[in-house]
Amino acid sequence: MRKDSVRQILSRVGYLLIALLVALLLPLAVWTVVVCGLYQVVREGRSQRAASLGREDLLICSLDTDCPPGRVCVSGHCVPVPCRIDTDCPPRYMCMNERCVPAM
Repeated sequence: MRKDSVRQILSRVGYLLIALLVALLLPLAVWTVVVCGLYQVVREGRSQRAASLGREDLLICSLDTDCPPGRVCVSGHCVPVPCRIDTDCPPRYMCMNERCVPAM
């Protein structure tokens, strides 16, 4: 067998392997993006539903800014801000039993 024909065979096999790899990984990548997107939509929907029901203890968050005033994000859930005095709380909130509550 000539060296040129061996190179051609290896070249064709290499292209075939690359095409096979792309054919297998592309659907996996698309599936991963879709699942992650759906997860985020469901997560946001749960938070909006919890907020509309007044169940702030069920709010899901990634950052403190995802939570309503008087709550911070801890382990993916909005929890009351622990406080000692009224100035530890956001505006129009006061500290009562180590929790920030709306001022009366």
